[in-house]
Amino acid sequence: MAFDIGEFLSDITKHGVSKPSQFDVVFTRPSKFRGPSFSAEHLSFRCETAELPGRQVATTPYRIYGATHPVAYNHTNLPINLTFLCSEFLSEKVYFESWIEYIAGLTSNKPDDTPRMNAQYYDNYVADMEIHQFQMNQNTKIYSAKFIEIFPTNVLPLTLDRKLQNEVHKVQVTFAYKRWARIPHKVGGTASSGRQTPTIMETYSQGSGKVWGDQTDGTVMGTYSQGSGKVWGGQ
Repeated sequence: MAFDIGEFLSDITKHGVSKPSQFDVVFTRPSKFRGPSFSAEHLSFRCETAELPGRQVATTPYRIYGATHPVAYNHTNLPINLTFLCSEFLSEKVYFESWIEYIAGLTSNKPDDTPRMNAQYYDNYVADMEIHQFQMNQNTKIYSAKFIEIFPTNVLPLTLDRKLQNEVHKVQVTFAYKRWARIPHKVGGTASSGRQTPTIMETYSQGSGKVWGDQTDGTVMGTYSQGSGKVWGGQ
């Protein structure tokens, strides 16, 4: 059907919009990392831009007969980038540089000493992090992503320029992580956990059994015994 501006505005009025400015980032510190000390709230306040993660499937070409087509064989985690507004002494830049130096074994007791470059054990340098999206003009979380075993992989250089008299330093940091998961929230009376919009998976008419939900967790959504109806679950 043709685009109807009236229906579009009605939908916007009914369901609203989400704004990228309504977010928060919650940090934890690696268990053995002894870098510059300041609170997690400081990093949260200084985080100017963040990213909600995406999903990507790794594929490989497949062909038995006929045209080659891709098939999925794994899941790939995409790196995420965060940008921090730097304080007067560039403490944020120093913090993430120190974290990377700790990971790679670049730390030494004296500046003139040659680092041993003994990489740290994995469990010593990873941490968890959460990014929350809030409902517009409200303190209600509508979407949250928890990053499990995250660590910085790149701290971008800062540009120095005498012409930039009215600019401030902002440092961008790239993170890698083992995996991420959505945190369930109640939004508008319905769960925004990880399940997609329910769809009809099958129908039944007789017998009894279990109604299964998402294939990822195999949760039993309910049971039936008699009658007929629709079985709902995640795609």
